[in-house]
Amino acid sequence: LAQQTGFVRRRARKLPPLLFVQAAVLLVSQSAVSLRRWAVLAGILGQVCLSKQALWERITPRAVAFLQAVLAQVLGRRLHPISAGCPAALQTFGRVLLQDSTTIKLAPQLAGAFPGSRNQRGADHGQLKIQALYDLLAQRFVAFRLSGFNRNDQAAARDVVDVLRPGDLVVRDLGYFVVASLRQIAQAGAFFLSRLRLDTGVRDARTGQPLNLLGALRRHGHLDRLVRLGE
Repeated sequence: LAQQTGFVRRRARKLPPLLFVQAAVLLVSQSAVSLRRWAVLAGILGQVCLSKQALWERITPRAVAFLQAVLAQVLGRRLHPISAGCPAALQTFGRVLLQDSTTIKLAPQLAGAFPGSRNQRGADHGQLKIQALYDLLAQRFVAFRLSGFNRNDQAAARDVVDVLRPGDLVVRDLGYFVVASLRQIAQAGAFFLSRLRLDTGVRDARTGQPLNLLGALRRHGHLDRLVRLGE
């Protein structure tokens, strides 16, 4: 993978690809993330003397592509293969895109680029939010986006529109529920699966009258009909 992504072109002496990945994985478990800590971890694991400047020179777009490829490979091995026994409900979709996010605490010096929440003393600390899109059928990542903690999942709900294809299915949790984003997904010829926010109006698509969703479900057990969401 390191050769395929261009991360290495010849045999690395101080920082071979496996050591680079191992140190990166351990770095995530630290209380704060910094180049100095990353270099120290790599030095301990590989029994080498590595400066943070030398490590910084290796942090290139090729290094990012390499780490993404490793992550996709690991997830692909841990997930059960879907292609052989794909459920019938998924076979009609071109891709099944799972969107989710995670956060990583950073050093206070990075709070300007990646602002986080304030602690009890009112001090700011850095916090990185990673938004990811994963194609469940192909078992590969489609997109990543980095931001500070202050960009929440609702703000990221429209990110999926940039990579949508007709026939895609987007699966997200309630944190991404934004009616305008759902409209954009539908207008792109794609589909979505989401929980419903309780404060969202549901109306009959033909009459425009409010729909008693709970009452209808109690009567019929399930519903398959067009509705209008929001006000």
